[in-house]
Amino acid sequence: MNEAAVLKELTRQTRNLVDGLAPKARKKLLSDVSRRLRKSTQQRMAKQINPDGSKWEPRKRDSNGSIRSRAKMMTELRKVRRLKATAKQDRLSLGFYGSDARIAHIHHRGLRDRPDPEGREIVYPERQILGITNEDSQMIEDMVLEHLTG
Repeated sequence: MNEAAVLKELTRQTRNLVDGLAPKARKKLLSDVSRRLRKSTQQRMAKQINPDGSKWEPRKRDSNGSIRSRAKMMTELRKVRRLKATAKQDRLSLGFYGSDARIAHIHHRGLRDRPDPEGREIVYPERQILGITNEDSQMIEDMVLEHLTG
C-alpha cells in the first residue's frame, strides 16, 4: 500500500474518534503524535532509510573513487530546531520551513540544484525524508486508542 493510501485509511479510521474529543484534549493528542512522528523521522533519517524501508542512495564518488565526506547525510536537517512538529486543535504538521524546506524538497524529490551560485549544477538522488511508515501508522493508532481509553 502506498503512502497516500495508508495515510487516507489512517485518517478515515481515526477521524470520528478524534473528532469526539474536547478541543484541548484533541490538541494534546495531536501534539503528542507530532512529537513522536518527529522522533521516528529523525531516527529514520539517522539510519538513512526511506519510509518504505529501502536505503538511501549513497554519496557519489569523485573521479579518484573516494567519497568526499564520510559524515552521515542530513545531520543538520534532522535536528529539532529544523524539523518542526506543530499541532493545532484540528491538525498536526511535521516539516521544514525557509531554506531548510528548500534543501529538504530538493533531496526528497531528487531534483537539480546549484548549491554554490558560481558552481556547477548537481543532480541529487531521491532520498525520501518525510513520510509515514507502517510502524508510524501503528504507533498513531495505538496512541489514539491509549488516549481514548486511558
